[in-house]
Amino acid sequence: MGKTLSELRQLALVAALMLPAACAGDPAVGTAVQRNIAFQAVDLDPHYAGVPIEGGNGQRSVDAVKRYTSGTVKAPPDTITSAAPK
Repeated sequence: MGKTLSELRQLALVAALMLPAACAGDPAVGTAVQRNIAFQAVDLDPHYAGVPIEGGNGQRSVDAVKRYTSGTVKAPPDTITSAAPK
């Protein structure tokens, strides 16, 4: 055998000491759980500049409720499910 037990231990020690240094350059290593939690969490107080809130137009909502209660709901537009010519 070319290597003695002492040399193998030294090699293993050097490798073990270098392993943390190999991962130290990337700050994202080990943050998978924290990132997943952050992506799945709901923002309970979102602030979107310039984006109207759904149902935020009061007059339009009042008119829609009046049409609904009086039975004169606007018919939805026809939808086309295929791009093929008729």
